[in-house]
Amino acid sequence: MHPANRVLATLLHVFLPLFIGAWIYIAYRSKSLLVFDWLNLLQIDPTPIRVNYDIPYFFKYCLPDGCWVYAGTSWMLLIWEGRLVPWVYLYVLLAIGGEFGQFGAIVPGTFEWLDVIACLIGFFFPILVLRKCIKDTSGRRLPCY
Repeated sequence: MHPANRVLATLLHVFLPLFIGAWIYIAYRSKSLLVFDWLNLLQIDPTPIRVNYDIPYFFKYCLPDGCWVYAGTSWMLLIWEGRLVPWVYLYVLLAIGGEFGQFGAIVPGTFEWLDVIACLIGFFFPILVLRKCIKDTSGRRLPCY
């Protein structure tokens, strides 16, 4: 893949979903979450991006998990040029493992089937999109944007 395409693909498929997931957390979620402790440590005031209106449950609580799995899976696919090596499964396994860890009270939090669904969507979507754009049937590299 051409370096310019790789940079653009990384921005769109890795950093943008991470940004969206983090923004949802900071803008809409409770200030008691760990991310707000991190922001305080870095002396970053999240107040300017806090939002006073509510959004649907799935977008507020599940979409960030899906975004992070999407970003991690995309990153691995870009590194491994679309090959489904074991590392590609890392983020979805960690995310779903964490959800079931919540179910068993091993991991703090609340188990949610919608989180599992969001993580699975976040895993399969980049496989469908990036694997096709990284390599077409003739073996030529295609842009990933």
